[in-house]
Amino acid sequence: MCRSINNTILKLSGPAPDAVTNKIYSLTTTISEYLTTDSPLAVDLSKIGSYSFTIDGSRQFVVEVIDSVTDYLQLMKEIFDFEAIKKLLNGDKYKILLNAMHGGLLVTASRFNEPLNNIVEQ
Repeated sequence: MCRSINNTILKLSGPAPDAVTNKIYSLTTTISEYLTTDSPLAVDLSKIGSYSFTIDGSRQFVVEVIDSVTDYLQLMKEIFDFEAIKKLLNGDKYKILLNAMHGGLLVTASRFNEPLNNIVEQ
């Protein structure tokens, strides 16, 4: 079970396909200008919500602050049976080692409804 879970996770979390990155690059080559404002925008990135601004006297600009971890977990709960995984990992037979190249994985793991007892941080 763990092996198939790991293989699935690796497939889902691998690099973006060439077609995607090539399209993104292609779109960046069509950018002809970008605009800035002289006054900084007061956006609290620690609070989820919408922030609306009037820029240069008349132009409307909206910044949406989202919680990407919640969105990601919702998607993962549609793909994986988290209760079955928790049951497997909270027993004495298996342990899991989370070794990420960034801190985002531990933030995501800490958002589960019940903590996994056998996670070892490294």
